[in-house]
Amino acid sequence: MIRTVAFDSGGTRCTARLYRPAEDGSRPGVVMGHGFTGTQDQLAAYARAFADRGLAVLTFDYRHFGDSGGEPRQVVDVAEQLEDWRAAVKAARSLPEIDPQAVSLWGSSFSGGHVLRLAAEDPRIRAVVAQVPEFGMGSGSIREEIRAKRQRKGVPLRTIARAGVRLMGAAVRDEMRARRGRPPYYLPVFAPPGGAGAVIDPDHHRFLARAAGTGPTWRNEFAARLFLHPPKYLEGTAERVAAPLLVCVAEHDTETNARAAADIARTAPRGEVLSYPVGHFDIYEDPWQQRMIEDQAGFLHRHLWTSTEVDEH
Repeated sequence: MIRTVAFDSGGTRCTARLYRPAEDGSRPGVVMGHGFTGTQDQLAAYARAFADRGLAVLTFDYRHFGDSGGEPRQVVDVAEQLEDWRAAVKAARSLPEIDPQAVSLWGSSFSGGHVLRLAAEDPRIRAVVAQVPEFGMGSGSIREEIRAKRQRKGVPLRTIARAGVRLMGAAVRDEMRARRGRPPYYLPVFAPPGGAGAVIDPDHHRFLARAAGTGPTWRNEFAARLFLHPPKYLEGTAERVAAPLLVCVAEHDTETNARAAADIARTAPRGEVLSYPVGHFDIYEDPWQQRMIEDQAGFLHRHLWTSTEVDEH
């Protein structure tokens, strides 16, 4: 059963969807947010699967994306997205269908880093799932991250250098437009080798088709200023996550640093790591998506229900 709900974040209306089991009553809840430019329609398969397993699930669109408000559109702002997450968790705890003492977080890719940070600051969070997470670039620059990402793909250094210059040029151009109150300068999310975009890959057509097919409100563009304001991992964050933490990494991930993510997860007091022999975007397609859903549902089931409730399901 699905119904649309809404909440306020920073004075902007954010749209959310509540997926709940057929049974009435308050249930353990999962708040789910998508990565980077994703929209909540692309989370439907996960949300339905978790609801079928007895969980109440709240998905939402960040400001500037999907069905939520916010102008200009397609602007990825880390600080705003963290505010949206806090507002979504508050909204989830206010819903009669969700047990406010049994709320968990689920994030993928870009939002995988968000949920780690949120769990470190909110001791009431009961469990956390971070799927192929982007935990941030530490003290490194965006140029270093671009170089590392392209090297993982086997892209020649000369091509890497050109791509870095083009992306930084686009970022500066967009930042200047923002300061003058002008519309954003957009880059594509998925672009072919030799192009400028967030994801440069020979399989960009397949990734683009999947994203568009699962996300009617999704758009293949984002404001380039993000490259000047990237997420950063704050040392010691994982150590402050008291809740059970599951990090699912893709061994052949060329978009995020799977090894670094696994290392960070293992520093959490109750951190677990599951590794899959696939690439970053393979996890959004079966059979790997279904396998991850089963693993994640098992993890959430263990940590969200009391022993008595487990016996009932």
